[in-house]
Amino acid sequence: MDKRILYTVDDYLKDDDFIIAVLDHDSAKLSQWEEFLRHCPMQEALFNEARDVLQGLPNEQLLSEAEAASLKDSIWKSVLV
Repeated sequence: MDKRILYTVDDYLKDDDFIIAVLDHDSAKLSQWEEFLRHCPMQEALFNEARDVLQGLPNEQLLSEAEAASLKDSIWKSVLV
């Protein structure tokens, strides 16, 4: 079973592939997410909510892999506090 079937908004925001797909507009990663949503349409609302959170961040800009990893670390730290 694909663990993403049970994803929450927080889970999306912790997923490197999701972050890169949304913020870097990575076409390969976006295609993977689109395929996932075709198979799990019940996740679409949560996916869209998480996407809106990321896109609503101030000063949106393309992230390098290091920056995306740093963002993920920051999110993890805020969740674990």
